[in-house]
Amino acid sequence: MTFPSTSFQVVLYLALLVPGVVFAASRVQLRGPRAADRSVAARVLEAVVASAIFDSIYAILFHEQVAVAVLDVRVFVATNVIGVAIAFLACGVAVPYVVAWAVYGQVPILEKPLTSWERLIRPKLTRSQEANDTPTAWDYGNKTVGEGWVRIRIDSGVWVGGLFDEGSRFSTYPEPRDIFIAQQWKLGPTGEFQSAVAGSQGVWLAVKDEYVVEWLQDQEDTDGKHITVE
Repeated sequence: MTFPSTSFQVVLYLALLVPGVVFAASRVQLRGPRAADRSVAARVLEAVVASAIFDSIYAILFHEQVAVAVLDVRVFVATNVIGVAIAFLACGVAVPYVVAWAVYGQVPILEKPLTSWERLIRPKLTRSQEANDTPTAWDYGNKTVGEGWVRIRIDSGVWVGGLFDEGSRFSTYPEPRDIFIAQQWKLGPTGEFQSAVAGSQGVWLAVKDEYVVEWLQDQEDTDGKHITVE
């Protein structure tokens, strides 16, 4: 295997690999880490494969320009500096990010067809098997739990909880489990929500293995009245 030995060759190698690196990094940002991301080799392989796919598509779409560039890369770059720079930003950065966003971001127009396609090629998988690409069940909850109420039993008769809204946060792999609840409430000995904590700006809690975490769509106060998220 020949490694790049000049600055120009290094830049050329980077140009070929950047699309896959951007795609892989964007996937992690949008979806979160997977179990496979624990291996550096797996992440490098993903970036290389993604780069090969993007570069092949670019070669098909712009085959005439590629053919001219291959004859003399230095001359082509020297005479088309602005065009090459724009192409690098568009093909190496913008396109891979948009593709990652379309595939892994929450895009309503793509969500249904992508889900149907996955079910078509994997018809026998159960829901638990479909979630196996998530490192832990805690991380899976990050993708599925919406706004609502959360309560955590930290000891017998001792609960911490409140309204889990857009200002609240989970931790994700590889960080230890913790949670920030933006609107803290007082909870009774059986976990009933009593009242909002006056002056509270949120509560943070490191979630230990022996804790029990419950997410609720609504909750009942001490008078038995339902309180829902508006």
